[in-house]
Amino acid sequence: MQITKQQLIDKLMTNVGVINVVVEITNTPTMKKMGNPFKSTMLTKTAIYEGTIGKRYSDEAEKTNSDYIPKKRTWGTLINPYLIEHKGNYYLQIFVDKTNPPTYKMGDQIIPESTIMPWLHERSDETIVIRDIKIENIKNIALIYKSANAVVEMQQYEII
Repeated sequence: MQITKQQLIDKLMTNVGVINVVVEITNTPTMKKMGNPFKSTMLTKTAIYEGTIGKRYSDEAEKTNSDYIPKKRTWGTLINPYLIEHKGNYYLQIFVDKTNPPTYKMGDQIIPESTIMPWLHERSDETIVIRDIKIENIKNIALIYKSANAVVEMQQYEII
């Protein structure tokens, strides 16, 4: 089923509880600028994240580290456990369980990740992996509602 970005935001404004998700995104990867041969090209990254939305970071952190001290969010406003608003844009907060290898492209040409790896920003080894995904970058999303580990309902959307 196709829905607009605004319809997705509206849906996420009214959801309650923890929801499993599979999200496909396409964006421009954040890259180092100095000496980067790709910095002026139209390089895109497509990635698929599997995880959950609707969790609270403090709850997850307390499960993994008894010394957890909550910190104030450094950017944006957490609207609800799913959405962040920042400068008029909305972001989906996802606790990532699995990331499939991304695909990098310039136009229709696939660029091997090994070719651009020296120019990508490194991610830290995080115990809890959270990604704030700009709604604008979401191409497809599956919302998987579970009860006692059994799938009750799955809603798949192509974002237009």
